[in-house]
Amino acid sequence: MKKSVLLLLVMFWFSTVAAAQGQQNLEIDISGMECKFCAHNVKNNLSKLDGVKQVTVDIDKGVASLVMAPGKQANVEHIKNLITKAGFTPGDVRMTEDTP
Repeated sequence: MKKSVLLLLVMFWFSTVAAAQGQQNLEIDISGMECKFCAHNVKNNLSKLDGVKQVTVDIDKGVASLVMAPGKQANVEHIKNLITKAGFTPGDVRMTEDTP
């Protein structure tokens, strides 16, 4: 019984690690966001991008964090254009290790 539980836990851990491999995480500085509606607008626009798994926006820090689905790569210029079209100014883009 104990070996079965241990085996299941190990299999679950390996499947979780395998799913996270190839996942791209980005942080994008955004200026011009002043309210929750601004953050909501940015989040909705970025969430519609192909391959985006998760988006979080922190208006206090002026940062949007994106998690791409495994195997999907972000098109940084396209992301910056969407932010600009939404009425904000995109800044630096950084690759991160942690999910938002």
